[in-house]
Amino acid sequence: MNMNMKKKLIIGAVICAAVFLIFVLFNTYSSDKNKEGQEAEAAKPVDVETVRPRNLVVKAELSAQIKPRKEIQVVPEISGKVASVNVSRGQRVTKGQLLVSLERDELEAQYNQAQAVHKKAVAAYSTTESQIVQAESGFKIASARFENAEKDYKRMKTLYEQGVISQKDFDAIKAQYQMAESELAAAEKQLETAKKTAYELAKADIEQAEASLNLARHRLESSNITSPIDGIVAEVNVDPGEMAAMGTPVVTVVDMDSVLATAKVTEKYLKSIKEGQTVEVLIETVMDRPFKGKVVHISPVADAKSANTYELEVEISNKDHQIRPGMSAMVSLVLDKAEEVPAVPVDSVIERSGKNIVFVVEGKKAVVREVALGINDDKYVEIKKGLKRGDRVVVKGQHILNDGDRVILENGGRNK
Repeated sequence: MNMNMKKKLIIGAVICAAVFLIFVLFNTYSSDKNKEGQEAEAAKPVDVETVRPRNLVVKAELSAQIKPRKEIQVVPEISGKVASVNVSRGQRVTKGQLLVSLERDELEAQYNQAQAVHKKAVAAYSTTESQIVQAESGFKIASARFENAEKDYKRMKTLYEQGVISQKDFDAIKAQYQMAESELAAAEKQLETAKKTAYELAKADIEQAEASLNLARHRLESSNITSPIDGIVAEVNVDPGEMAAMGTPVVTVVDMDSVLATAKVTEKYLKSIKEGQTVEVLIETVMDRPFKGKVVHISPVADAKSANTYELEVEISNKDHQIRPGMSAMVSLVLDKAEEVPAVPVDSVIERSGKNIVFVVEGKKAVVREVALGINDDKYVEIKKGLKRGDRVVVKGQHILNDGDRVILENGGRNK
């Protein structure tokens, strides 16, 4: 075998060995790849969130309407023709300010007549008092005369019985005594009559005159219709020359310094609400942040038109009068809250076989944990038992997992 042939054989052997080595390496690489692919295919993709303390607030959102804190329809106490209207819609008024005047001529005449009758009754009463004083004076004089006559009669009777004086002298003294007694009885009757008749009649007359005068004065004063509160004129219902009827509103005044948000609340929320409670009220047409309000009234009876709902009133300060009656609002009631409690997304909790569970990623596996739940704010739910801070809870893909499944993290296990 020459050198060329030997050289060719060596080269051929090297090439064959190289090809064989490449084939072996390729098969090994392909096998590893297939194995890795099978393992990757078996692991289920999930997202996780780390358990950490959160502040949870449970709220109820209630649709509400705005109305004035006070709305008073001012009505006249008497009927009459309108003489003047002294305010206009939108005008700010103060308590006691004149709103509407009625014609006064006839009322003034009635008042003057009542004054005259009252003066006459007072004069008659004074005369009666003078008569009573005279009757009392006459009674006192008659009493004194009777006392003196009685003393003389008793003294003379003793003397007569002793035979010191005659029958004639005793009879004269006795006649004087009897006359004094009759005069006293007459004076007493006159005084009694003066007190029971003339005095009482005069007193009744003056009381009646006073009542008529007070009524006339009240009617005259009522011709000026004033505002009962500080507020804003919402409606003016009369014009000069028109008739204002007693009991029919002529002006409506509203107090806008505070307003009420009225809402309907169902019975399930009643135990979580109390008067004086602070709540938030959102009125988007005024501003994008909520106002602070206070619950001032919870109806004790259910709404007749809507079973099992109760009217709720929330007072809101409105010093700048930005909030107007009729606006729509949203009342936010805090029903429950918990601070710094372990919490997970509501959707991460699954109910299986009557138990609440979550999946926690340990290593590369998903492990079932039974949990006890607390309050939830629709996004997160409190975990009272079953998890600890730092646990990685599956928040996406949990519905296809079983205990012990291999998982692969799609979000890298980052905390949210």
